[in-house]
Amino acid sequence: METIMRIFATIAEYNPFHNGHVYHIEQMKSLGADAIVAVMSGNFVQRAEPAIVEKYARANAAVKSGVDLVLELPVRHSIATAEKFAEAGIYLINALGCIDTFCCGSELNREASIQKTAEILQSTVFNNAIKRQIHLSPEISFAKVRENILHNLDVFAPIQPNDILAVEYAKAIKKFSSPLHFKTIKRVGTYHMQKQANGFLGAEAIRKKLNQNGTPYIKEYVPAPVYETIVELKKVDACPANIKYGERALLGFMRTITPQILQNTAGATDGLWQRVMRASKTACSIEELYTTAKTKRFALSAIRRLVFSAFLTIQKADILPAYIRVLAMNKHGAEILSVAKKTTTLPIIHTFTDKVCHSGIAKQYAQEEIHAGNLYGLFQPQIGPCYRELTTYKKLL
Repeated sequence: METIMRIFATIAEYNPFHNGHVYHIEQMKSLGADAIVAVMSGNFVQRAEPAIVEKYARANAAVKSGVDLVLELPVRHSIATAEKFAEAGIYLINALGCIDTFCCGSELNREASIQKTAEILQSTVFNNAIKRQIHLSPEISFAKVRENILHNLDVFAPIQPNDILAVEYAKAIKKFSSPLHFKTIKRVGTYHMQKQANGFLGAEAIRKKLNQNGTPYIKEYVPAPVYETIVELKKVDACPANIKYGERALLGFMRTITPQILQNTAGATDGLWQRVMRASKTACSIEELYTTAKTKRFALSAIRRLVFSAFLTIQKADILPAYIRVLAMNKHGAEILSVAKKTTTLPIIHTFTDKVCHSGIAKQYAQEEIHAGNLYGLFQPQIGPCYRELTTYKKLL
C-alpha cells in the first residue's frame, strides 16, 4: 500500500459506465487520487427501474475501465430519494475509514455554493420555512417548495440531477461529521440524445440508443470493456434489462397488494399510497399506473419508487447499511481493503455466507438483496433464474 497515498471515492450507478465516467476518473487522478473507490447501485437504480446490465458485470467492467474497488449500495437505498441515496453512500465511504476525498459530478461545479445550500437545508430557518409552506400549499410537491424557499433565501437551488445529488452528498458529509474532503468535477455530456462536440453522451441517452438502435450505436460512447460486456450479454439475451419485460409481473403484484402492506412500504406517505393503490386496480400498463397516480403534489419519481419498493418488499425503516459489500476489485482495490480492514467501522464482506449476515439488521439487508436479485431476472430479455445471491447463498432463505 506504500504506493497509494490518497484514496478518492465516488457514488455512481454506471448504468452504463461511459466516457464521461472515464473523464471523471481522470479528473480525480489529476486532483491527486492514487486509487479510486466507487459505491455503485446494484440491480435496481434510483429512477426505480432495473439497471440495463446486472451489477456484477457492471462492477467488473468499471474495474477494467479505471475504478479500483466497487462496493454495493444496498437496494433499499439505491432506489430511494436523492437524500437517502446520498446518505447511505457517504455512510459507507466514511465507514471505510481510509478515504481522503469524496468527488462527484456537478453542472454548477462550485463547491462553496453547493456546501452553502447544504448548510441552509440543515438549518432551523429552512426547516421552519418548509413546514410553513407545506402547510400553506399542500398541493405543491416538496421539491418545488424547497426550490422556492432556496430562491427566496438567495442561495443556489439545484435543479439538474447531478447538482441535486451534489448538495445531498455535501449534506450527508456534514450530517456524519465526516473528515472527507468534498470535491466536484464539471459534468460532461448531455442528458439528451444529441451528440456533443467532445463525443460524450449521458447514460440515459446511451440507454435509449441501445434499446432503440442496438449495440453498434453505443460503441463510441463507452470504454471497450463496457462495450464488450454488453455485446456478450446481448448474445444470451441477458441485457438490456427493461421494465417492459417484467411489466405483467409488476402489475400483477400491484393489483393484489393489500393496503396494509403498501402503507408500510418505504416511500409511502399519506395520500400517495392511496393514489397508487387506486391506480393499480385500473391501470393496464405500468406507465398508465404512473400517470394515473401522478399529481402536482406527487411526482412521478415518488410514485415509481413506491411501486418498486413494494415489488421488492422494502418496508419503512430508518436504518443505514450494516456491512460493506465488495462487488469487484483489482490489485489496488485489494490493497485498499487491506488498509480498510484496520480502519473500518463496519464489517467488510464479499458474500452473504459471512456470519455477520445471519442476524439483525445485516440479515434484513442481505435478504432484501437476495429478493431483489431474484426478481431482477424478470426484467431481462430472456427471463433469468433466481440470481446469484439466491442460488449460491441459500443459508439466508
